[in-house]
Amino acid sequence: MKKVIFILIALVVLVMGCQQKQVNLNKQSNLNNTTNVIEKVLNKYKKINSFKADVTVNIIVGNRKSNLNYVYAFEKPDKEYIRDLNTGNIAVVNGTYKIIYLKNMNTIQIIKFYNKSKIKKMFFRKILSDLSSCEVNYIGNQTIDNTKCYVLEVNTKNTPPYKLWVNSKLLPVKVEYTAQTKLIPNVRLIVYYKNISINNVNDSVFNFTIPKNVNISKSYICDNFSQAENHISFRPFIPKYTDGLNLYEVSVTTNGYQTLQAIYKNNTNYIYITETNKNSTPPIGIKTVNVNGTKVYLGMHYCSFIKNGIHVLLLSNINTSDMLKIVKSMI
Repeated sequence: MKKVIFILIALVVLVMGCQQKQVNLNKQSNLNNTTNVIEKVLNKYKKINSFKADVTVNIIVGNRKSNLNYVYAFEKPDKEYIRDLNTGNIAVVNGTYKIIYLKNMNTIQIIKFYNKSKIKKMFFRKILSDLSSCEVNYIGNQTIDNTKCYVLEVNTKNTPPYKLWVNSKLLPVKVEYTAQTKLIPNVRLIVYYKNISINNVNDSVFNFTIPKNVNISKSYICDNFSQAENHISFRPFIPKYTDGLNLYEVSVTTNGYQTLQAIYKNNTNYIYITETNKNSTPPIGIKTVNVNGTKVYLGMHYCSFIKNGIHVLLLSNINTSDMLKIVKSMI
């Protein structure tokens, strides 16, 4: 499935904060009772049932810098709202559904999740999740725009640690995170919160009304092929051999045609399998081979074929010979 990317949310989702003047970190306490600051933060956040704030995100790549501005809200246990003030785009999570509205494209994507744990948490909801499940250290105090803050370091399992600044009321002021991606190795994300409201968010914020005359596509994030087959009219090509990779997710998108994508991965390798009944451009490759009477096109880290009117594409970082073994197990 081609997942709609909501204005760099894939990068932003791990962090929170807005740009202000800083002073050097002081590891000597200037605030009272700092020895219990982590316990106080955790106790405070357990009592937060809803949260709303204005959020500014600074994205810094080398000497380049861009700013994103949002209105963000969440309500326990599983509701979130984010509106991009620059574009008017909106994302709403309500239970097992996520709605993404791209205003300029006049498009809405409705996504159903069979497993709610696969819905990526954003901004403050991500902080709550990390504080309850990750190692958290108090590392000192810092003043931001005349506001004295406690500074916490949050150590997540699969990503570099990030820093969280909270004020004397223990509310978030700033979060700074360094993202690591294969295409962009060092991206600094600095997020600031303003105009925070706690336990006073109207539930109607999370009930998005679909505008008239918009293009609507539906997606389904599934745990297995059996769930996915409920939303497609063709029989998918399921690999019997996966070179030791485990099935992570199967998704389906419907928008006049149907597209299925399966993701297999382990700690180092991955393979994306896309199958669609869309009448698309015939596949091309550096060379072709015949597999059980089907012409398979091979390229650098990809292969493709058409069978029974279904276009199938495999993308992977494994070698071509192993990919071809996977294809042979599918046909």
